[in-house]
Amino acid sequence: MKEKVLKFFNELSKYPRPSGNEEAVANYLVDFAKKHNFYVYKDNFNNVLIKKENSNKEPIILHSHTDMVCVSEPDYEVDFLSTPIKTVIEGDYLSAYKTSLGADNGMGVAIILTLLDENNDYNIEALFTTDEEVTMTGATNFDYSLLKSKNLISLDGMSDCELINGCASICDMKIKFKPNFKTDKKIGYCLKVKGLKGGHSGADINLNLGNSNNILIEILSNLNNVELSQIKGGDQFNFIANYSKVYFASSDFEQKFNEIKTNLIKQYPTLELTYEKVELDKYLSVNDSKKLIDLLSQIKTGVIVGNNQKIVLSQNLSCINLEEGLIKISQRGHSEKEDENNIQKLKSLAENFGFNFEIFDKQKGFCTDENSKLTKDLVEVYSSLFNKNLNVLNKHISLEAAIFKQKAPHIDIAIVSPKILGAHSTKERVFIPSINTTYALLQKFLNK
Repeated sequence: MKEKVLKFFNELSKYPRPSGNEEAVANYLVDFAKKHNFYVYKDNFNNVLIKKENSNKEPIILHSHTDMVCVSEPDYEVDFLSTPIKTVIEGDYLSAYKTSLGADNGMGVAIILTLLDENNDYNIEALFTTDEEVTMTGATNFDYSLLKSKNLISLDGMSDCELINGCASICDMKIKFKPNFKTDKKIGYCLKVKGLKGGHSGADINLNLGNSNNILIEILSNLNNVELSQIKGGDQFNFIANYSKVYFASSDFEQKFNEIKTNLIKQYPTLELTYEKVELDKYLSVNDSKKLIDLLSQIKTGVIVGNNQKIVLSQNLSCINLEEGLIKISQRGHSEKEDENNIQKLKSLAENFGFNFEIFDKQKGFCTDENSKLTKDLVEVYSSLFNKNLNVLNKHISLEAAIFKQKAPHIDIAIVSPKILGAHSTKERVFIPSINTTYALLQKFLNK
């Protein structure tokens, strides 16, 4: 069945779908439904509901989101608003050429379309939501009275041997400031930090992948008389930055560079640090530069509370853009107390430096009963198919399921999916055999 799923996924890949730009893929879904004479509904947020109805069976909601995190390699410029994703198959893995793949959550969309397209007697309410990767606007504004089922299976997971029954809260924050540049010219440097893997700011936060923004600040912290001209690193809240660059002057950079580079590569073997001399036409004073570096030095990426086995709170320094006077930070947590403590700590940090602090987006986590009928049925079906256990987990990622629970608390929720690695990065890939695993699980569950 993977061939048909891959066919639908390749069709989806023709439609650029960064968050907030899902109209084209929504229209594709509407056209699909009309060709099959299914009920279809599209709202003003480009959410799409397709119903394949059978009055003799209880309906089941199958869900995926249509948007994706769009990132590319530093040497590959691409307009994600118009350029299709170029998919690549190497052995058992599906990936993309120098960009993120969009398997999160396009692979879920493709599996649901395949189930709808098959000649079967299922009763499916297929819900496709938008803007999940940013503010979850689609799930927040959908009309849940249109759904009849009390059971929702989302395909927005990462592993074919897991069932997710809970997720972390998320808080995306911005620190803003107005840079006061001098406009004299002087000779300085352009330093680039690259070669890191990048990754999902929730699922990969405990893997010590390295954040290019933090590494850049660590380097600058060890230099004297720094005058910053530009820092640019990262973009998406939910991506661990793997490429950053800084334009700056310093009195001792060249003397210290080789030692700094050697020490950092011991920690991150794939790290690449390169620099060249350039002419700067604007820069901050030494005092203003130190102020910004000192602030950024206190914003770490990784597990803040907990350990590698149990994460209570994590944080990601997502983006630095000096020219725009913007810093982005993302936080995920499983404790309201720790969440709020960290938010207040960051707020105080920003205000102590005279910067502005704001919360861009904040979503609650959720947790359902691992003994719920939906969960137990899926675990039973998985065991009968593959003769092994389906692990039931509360994951350190943020999901629309938390909004579903708030908007329609009577709905039971479980999340399953194929195996997706490196989500939100240019290393994103799908283990192709796991597509059949997930499809078989859903197929047998729906038959049951």
